[in-house]
Amino acid sequence: METPKSLFTVLAEWWDQRQTYRRTISSERKAVSFTRLLPTPGNVIFTLAMIALLVLAQSAGALPLRLTGPDAPSTNTIAYQGRLADAAGAPLTGTYSIIFRLYNAASGGAPLWEEQWTGTNGVRISDGLFNVMLGSLTSIPQAVVTGNSTLWLGITVGTDNEMAPRVQLGSVPFAVQALTVPDGSVTTAKIADQAVTQAKVRTGC
Repeated sequence: METPKSLFTVLAEWWDQRQTYRRTISSERKAVSFTRLLPTPGNVIFTLAMIALLVLAQSAGALPLRLTGPDAPSTNTIAYQGRLADAAGAPLTGTYSIIFRLYNAASGGAPLWEEQWTGTNGVRISDGLFNVMLGSLTSIPQAVVTGNSTLWLGITVGTDNEMAPRVQLGSVPFAVQALTVPDGSVTTAKIADQAVTQAKVRTGC
């Protein structure tokens, strides 16, 4: 006659069976999840084909490594930061209409370029400080930069007269000029000795 099992023995066997069942279910779930993560042969082939096409296109020069469109850096804008205060010297805060003009003289003369920040394009000023990108509303002609060794910026706020004195611009416009070197302007005489090495010369063109 079989000896009856004690309550502790029955509980121990039940616990072992439960743990075995849980381990089995967990293993099956991991196997299913891992299988879902594995790439299919079709995906692998497609990915490799796209990589190969991109490499070939870049080698052929079809995809130049430069930004175009709205994300491309503009060569016709000048960043300008200024500070405005009232007659008592207190910094202004708010949105103001401002007209910017470029001149080739510290006073007098006709403006070479003008840009109006008015209406919905008014300049936002906070605690007297403002930042604008000159040329973002009205493009600055390249001839204005390349044809003048020195430029002055005239600023008119609202209905006031143009502020005096004008602001002499530093090296920024000429950095803009350097970004657009005319074809043929870099001659052999302008290249320093040993500046161009074999490693810098592109081959296979």
